[in-house]
Amino acid sequence: MPLLLFILPLPLQASPRGCQVAIKSVLKQTAPMDVGRIVERIESGEWKLERFPNQAVSFVKSKKGVEPYMVRRNYVTTQAPDKVVSRIGFDPRTRTRRDAAMYLLDQELGLGLVPEVRAAKIQGEEVSIQVKVKGREFFHESDYVRYIKDKLGKSPARLREHKQDLENLGVFDLVGGNMDRNITNFIYDEKLNRIRAIDNADSMPLVEKTPGMIWFWSDFGVGLDQPIEAKTRELILSLNEKVLTEKLGQSGLLEPEALVHMKTRIHALQEEIAKDPLISMEKLGRAMDRRFVFYRQH
Repeated sequence: MPLLLFILPLPLQASPRGCQVAIKSVLKQTAPMDVGRIVERIESGEWKLERFPNQAVSFVKSKKGVEPYMVRRNYVTTQAPDKVVSRIGFDPRTRTRRDAAMYLLDQELGLGLVPEVRAAKIQGEEVSIQVKVKGREFFHESDYVRYIKDKLGKSPARLREHKQDLENLGVFDLVGGNMDRNITNFIYDEKLNRIRAIDNADSMPLVEKTPGMIWFWSDFGVGLDQPIEAKTRELILSLNEKVLTEKLGQSGLLEPEALVHMKTRIHALQEEIAKDPLISMEKLGRAMDRRFVFYRQH
């Protein structure tokens, strides 16, 4: 049996943000994750992996059809690791560990944004396995804006709930240094009016790198140009760098440098809030961009 790297889930009652009910409601929709059994079935050939075109992600398929899991692989590179790190911010051979670490961060923050993710090995190859959730996916910002305005525009309460969810996502990505939160990397659950954050592998950089999500910092009709919600401000001010660093460090998924830079981002977020308690999420994101300028070369 191959060696498995596990992240033990925190009990929901430990959530510091009082999100237990919302998280439990979301998790009811997901399949239970038995990593050992999933790996066993894949390695035995009972389940097959079918790769997405041009991506290091695979469907899990059985004779019954597509199983509710996605398997992510690390990118292969022939370049020297230090050159790759200086270019993209981290070693792409560790993307699966970062994917799993971001799930752990989400659990520690009590947000319930990320579907369950576990690190594992399949035939000696490091992978991350994520529960595949259902919901609406978007492929262009304009489609998302149009859909949200049509569905939530006549309900100020639901629109404000959605704004809160987007702000939670923004804080999550800024703390985790996510460099790839584009419109295709979240799923919207219309029934619960909740966002599920997927594809979190390009995170936790080893350098002071700006989060690559500029599109998010332009208001698109949900109030991100208005002052952040009180819960968002509370979330940022309650960030405990010591606890987060210890928990993520204990997982063994990240390098010490990644944790150091996470602490720097937390300090920066809290300083920005202290300067302007009524800052908008749009302005907060741009302020963080200015503080962590790192030009990505292609």
